[in-house]
Amino acid sequence: MTLCSWLNASDHLAGCSGSTCKRQHCGKRAVLSQIWSPQVQLVLTGHEEMDETLASAGTAKGQVAGIMFNLGYLPGTSKTITTRAETTLQGLEQGLSYLQVQGIVTLVCYPGHSGGAEETARILSFAERLSSDFSVSRYHRVNTINAAPELLVIQRLRESIA
Repeated sequence: MTLCSWLNASDHLAGCSGSTCKRQHCGKRAVLSQIWSPQVQLVLTGHEEMDETLASAGTAKGQVAGIMFNLGYLPGTSKTITTRAETTLQGLEQGLSYLQVQGIVTLVCYPGHSGGAEETARILSFAERLSSDFSVSRYHRVNTINAAPELLVIQRLRESIA
């Protein structure tokens, strides 16, 4: 089963590949051909461009069911080109405004690479300050001495009270 088989006819999936693909061609487009459909669009831009990208595609705020962030560097490419806390937080904040009630954002954080611990800490700090309109869960290994990847899941529980 492919990702596209889970999408309804009215659903749309757009992927912003972060700074890794923005700065250098990642050579991973072939993977998309396996799941390609009219509902899927890969946008080679940074997380910080999420608002502009979604708005230009006609996506209304409060209409996105899911957003996925896979942080760090792209395996098989330069480990010096990574996502950064500043741009990731911009994208996360922008993305939350598009999230529908019961929609989720997932962030896989990699604290073990250069800059990864700072990025993870800043994302966690941001998530801890979210209002009760959101539920935030953190999953990480506790039985390892290495900095293992962590999963952060943010779910919109209700519309924000202005």
